[in-house]
Amino acid sequence: MTKLVFSFLFLLTSCLGEPQKVQDTVGAVRRFEPLVVTVEDSERIEAVCRALSSKEDLLSVLVSTGSEYRFNYSQKNCSDRQLSIPKEVATTIQKTDLGYVFRPTNGESFGFSDVETVSKGVLSQICQNLGNLMSPMQISRTGAVWFTSFTSGEHCQSDERGICIHLQRGTVLEDINYEIHTNEWIKIKLTNDRRGFFVDRKIISSGDCSQGTIEKRATLK
Repeated sequence: MTKLVFSFLFLLTSCLGEPQKVQDTVGAVRRFEPLVVTVEDSERIEAVCRALSSKEDLLSVLVSTGSEYRFNYSQKNCSDRQLSIPKEVATTIQKTDLGYVFRPTNGESFGFSDVETVSKGVLSQICQNLGNLMSPMQISRTGAVWFTSFTSGEHCQSDERGICIHLQRGTVLEDINYEIHTNEWIKIKLTNDRRGFFVDRKIISSGDCSQGTIEKRATLK
């Protein structure tokens, strides 16, 4: 069974051609022209959503056991020239009124506090629309998200144990033109222990910066 699972994941991650050429800079303008997601892309995204769902079923148990999750984390603020030196952030999962969160136990700040599930987080709306998956997707009256599992290895590299998804969020300028304010790459583990957790994550956003961008990176140890 294990060999079959790894063979399936290998096919998902290695036989799908070249990544799509997507301009991944903040401030890029994209047209809101929804297209049906390809079969290959859809299969990879469905695999990610299944892993998230599997993890979601266990979260209450993970809270009670006090399981610890350690990340290497770095960030830069609007005016910073470069990322900070990565620091180890130790966290446990806690349940709040708004959902499950990673709560640091060593006093360090952590910019990815929400625990991703199929019902909450940056992938939730995608996972809830698997039956009619189109990109871009309208997520609010003035906001939209573009997404694909065909990611540049420069930012996030899929392999047989995990799949990366690139998300671009934008705000309407006029008509069907949207300005991208956030690029995010998230790699979800698909196998064995910690299935459904992100193992690599990177976000670049103009946020509320008058100049520059905010950047955050985290890797699960």
